[in-house]
Amino acid sequence: MDFVGTTEVLGNLGEFFGAIAVFATLAYLAVQIRQNTMAQRATAYDSSIRNFMDVRQAIFESSEVSAIYARVVMT
Repeated sequence: MDFVGTTEVLGNLGEFFGAIAVFATLAYLAVQIRQNTMAQRATAYDSSIRNFMDVRQAIFESSEVSAIYARVVMT
């Protein structure tokens, strides 16, 4: 095999492995995006629950606000 044939084979191998590397990188990126999305959703849910608990705690700590809340709920 001459020099041109060898370089063609090496070029083809480089393209093949490059295509595999691009596919593997895209698959890894898709997995990372999915995990990040799930983590963000969990964080947002946790934050909303904590905020709700803080509001309820503030309502029941104040006797005036608690009385207003009780009147609204009972009607």
